[in-house]
Amino acid sequence: MKRLLATATLIAFFISIIPNSYAAVTAGSTCKKLGATSTYAGKKYTCIKSGKKLVWNKGVAVSTPTLKPTPSATPKSTASVMHEIEVKGIQWTWQFIYRKAGAKAIVTGTPTQPPTLVVPQGESVRYVLTSNDVAHGFWIPALRIQMQNLPGVTNYLEFTANKLGTFPGLCNIFCGRDHARMLFNVKVVTPADYKIFLETLKASNA
Repeated sequence: MKRLLATATLIAFFISIIPNSYAAVTAGSTCKKLGATSTYAGKKYTCIKSGKKLVWNKGVAVSTPTLKPTPSATPKSTASVMHEIEVKGIQWTWQFIYRKAGAKAIVTGTPTQPPTLVVPQGESVRYVLTSNDVAHGFWIPALRIQMQNLPGVTNYLEFTANKLGTFPGLCNIFCGRDHARMLFNVKVVTPADYKIFLETLKASNA
């Protein structure tokens, strides 16, 4: 019995300290402070005096502004960015576009043959991330890179890889039937080897 009484007292205490803005408000219900206002269920109420009581008035509808999404602005070019690679998510693989090597310099994988993203060691790269269909997640755990590829939105990410080697990457947002096979590799090479890679890519797509 004592436990039930203590619980009831505690509940009553918390109810008493709930701000008016969070408590249910209806026209004619009692309020505590003359002139106080409270917004509830799309209406703004004011505490007024009615006879000897303080009550909420009928309330005035409050309009809620509609937020419109704005397209991502192209980031200002910075001297530190030396390369730019477009990363496009496609159900269920990746496409890496190296505009520096020409409009056709595109590496595209398949769910059974993951593509390789080749990047230079020690040089800053800006990744331009888009999606061809649904939301994807561009994730390279070893390099601590993670960014969303969203349809109709362009995201930007700048990163410098300082360690040579090959690292696994994957989509970390569920995107459908073959999500688990939406993989890729990241190969970090020397700047000299990266230059050779771009020249080879350009020649093979000429």
